[in-house]
Formats: sequence, C-alpha cells, structure tokens
Amino acid sequence: MHFRDLATKLAAGLVALALSPGLARPVSVSSPVSMPTQEVIQESTTPYNVLLYVIDTWRADHCGLYGYPRDTTPFIDSIAEEGVAWSGCRSASTWTWPSVVSLMTGLTLSTHKALERPLAVHPGWTTFSDVLEARGYSTQLITSNNLLDWEGRTADLYEQVIVTDRPDRRLHVTLDAALRDESIRPFFIHAQPYGPHTPYEAPSPFDSLFIDDSYYGALGDVPVINRSKSCTGGMSEAVMIDGITSMDWYVSQYDALIAYMDYQLSRTFQVLEEEGLRGRADHAVGEEDGDGDDAHQDDGEGARSVRARLCQSSNR
Repeated sequence: MHFRDLATKLAAGLVALALSPGLARPVSVSSPVSMPTQEVIQESTTPYNVLLYVIDTWRADHCGLYGYPRDTTPFIDSIAEEGVAWSGCRSASTWTWPSVVSLMTGLTLSTHKALERPLAVHPGWTTFSDVLEARGYSTQLITSNNLLDWEGRTADLYEQVIVTDRPDRRLHVTLDAALRDESIRPFFIHAQPYGPHTPYEAPSPFDSLFIDDSYYGALGDVPVINRSKSCTGGMSEAVMIDGITSMDWYVSQYDALIAYMDYQLSRTFQVLEEEGLRGRADHAVGEEDGDGDDAHQDDGEGARSVRARLCQSSNR
C-alpha cells in the first residue's frame, strides 16, 4: 500500500476516534476498530485539526491506565476513557530520530535506515505532514528535543519548526499560543517534549510528590553505574544528580516528571476547550523510544526494562 493511501486511512481512523467516544477501552493493536465510511468522511465540511503529542522516554508501565500504583497520570487516564488506548504498541526504535521517521512515514527501520543522527528523511518519501499540507493544513513541529532538528533535518518536513529549551513549560507556552492562533487552522501540530528524560530534575512541587510514599524504599541503589557515555547499560555517571545513588530517588523523580507532563497536557486540553477545538480536533498521545536497560541504553533510564509502549488516542 502506498503511504499516501495509508495516511488517508490513518486520518480516517482519527476521525473515527473523534466521532466515537464510546470506544474507550484498552485494546490490542490487532483488535478491530470500526472506521467511518468514505461517505461519512466526505460529509464533514469542516476539516479536523490534528494534534500529535509525542513524549520522550515515557514507560507505559508507569501510567495509571496500565496498572501503575502511583497516581502519575490522572489526566491521561481520564482522556483514555473517552477514546481508545492501545495495549500492544511498540516503539519502532530505542531512540528518537528513527522512531519519529517511522511515525511520520509509516516505514520500518529496515526500509528507511535513518538510524544515525546525520541521516535525514529521503526526499522521495511521503510523510503524514505532506499529506495534510496537500489538503490545506498548516504543519508545525514544536519540540524541546534538539535531536529532531539536528542540522536542520526536519526543515523540509514541516512548514515551521520551533525548538525550545527545557524545562518543557516553555514548549507548552509555545504550543498553547499556536493552538490559539486562528490563522493557522486547520493545523497539524506535532508537539514533542523531552518529558521524563534524563536528567531527572522535576520542578517543584512535583519533585517531592512521591518521596517517601508507600512505594518508596524497595529498590535500593542503582545496580550499575556506567562511567562512560557509551551504551553499555546501567545509569551513566554523567546524568547522576549530586552523587545520589538511590534507585528509589531516581524512580520517584522519573514518576514526578511524568506527573508534571500529565499536568501540562491537562492545561493544553483546557486551551482546546477554550478555543472550541476539543470537538473539532483529533488528539493522539504517544511515547516514541522506550526506556530501560535494554531499550534507551545511552542513559539507562528506569528501574527495569519494558517493551510495552504508551500509545493512546482520545477525543470527544
């Protein structure tokens, strides 16, 4: 199937989520989801806005809707009840760039081979933003992850690329302004914060949210401290904070960053409500590159490895 046809079907699937709030349930990626007919799609005279919100190094097993005991994601849990949450999604790669190339092109790593930082998207490949631009959409990438704009390699993928610094609050200020800008509608906005990536420095008051709670104290010290920057597993000494070796502390800060992202996402959805876009926008929330000793090995994030990936979509 040509990617243009695939992207059209994907867009149809997003519309189906927008029109079907009753589909709220975790489902397997192979579970059938009812899609609207082409006639139903053509009857819609107002194009849907599309917000793709991709979060770096966010483990599915640290989210409430997947059974995590800490209350890290109350807002995402609530929007998952309105839409569809997938239980069997996996990242295309263990790090950002090849995962995003797969996400935007529909191609596997073995096909696009964009595994190294200097490799841009092949000019002959059609991306999801290409498909939407051809339909009159403005397209933007707003990210705090500079790997997405390494040597300007995403300049040809979107009409506008905005790279902010951490903390991710600045990204959300930029995102909120874009959502309020009527001149860019209909829009496709790909927002990608760093999220719970190292260094684990959660802002106050989130940093103390899970310290000494009932789940704190069982993990002990970091099992492996890697004193080089190579991908040899464990936690890199370069990303340790103040010499702290407690795994409980790092996991609490990782969870605190997830809770912070959940809060920021709730504010973004508030903007959608205020702008009257909540019912006229498709929202997809996902994680792009995994986390753990056998996944994102360059910084050894997470207490234990996991292959399940967060992938949620919801809409009213």
